[in-house]
Amino acid sequence: MRILFESFLAGFAIYNYIKNKGSHYSVTGDPGVVPDEIYLSKPVADNLVVFQGSMRNYVNFKPEQWQRNYPKDRFIHIVYSATWYQMMQAFSQTDINYVGNLYVTDDSLPNPYDSLPQYGELELKMATITPNKEQKIFIYAEQLFPQYFSPANVANQQFDGFTYRYYPTTNAYIGIKNGDVFVLGDAFGQSIRRIDTMENTLQILESTAGS
Repeated sequence: MRILFESFLAGFAIYNYIKNKGSHYSVTGDPGVVPDEIYLSKPVADNLVVFQGSMRNYVNFKPEQWQRNYPKDRFIHIVYSATWYQMMQAFSQTDINYVGNLYVTDDSLPNPYDSLPQYGELELKMATITPNKEQKIFIYAEQLFPQYFSPANVANQQFDGFTYRYYPTTNAYIGIKNGDVFVLGDAFGQSIRRIDTMENTLQILESTAGS
């Protein structure tokens, strides 16, 4: 207990020293565990890393009740050993996990920080938008079936009620209209082909990605 108290006092002194150098400086604390609220209420840090571990452990993460006394942007989660699908799931649960700063990587121990994730471009996209059902279908199709839908992350386009993406590498289309999913192109033929409803298609894609 004495060691923890002395560590807290040291952190408080460092925080004040940095803030005295410039009030615009930001201090991030990484105590290795979810600390007591005093780390923010005193404060000892402006932002806190409250999770740092594998995706296997992250699925069981639950924020402490006191965290909701502060904006979620003051909390940071770092997750490693995650597939691209698990990364998407993590970003879709930021409200539940109460986190405003999330970094996910497919790298793993002993050093999960020595390379950028292979899905880095997709992660940046997930960090800046909240995908709707249409976007999720496009993203899943690109990640699961690159032989048909490549290159990934092409722009959405609109025509005759369709929201669609065209993939010049494979000369294929995937589009959505009136709640249904359609494909078109060399691999699927030269006539528009209906796949299924958005809900059923998304359910199948999510099941495939998570398997």
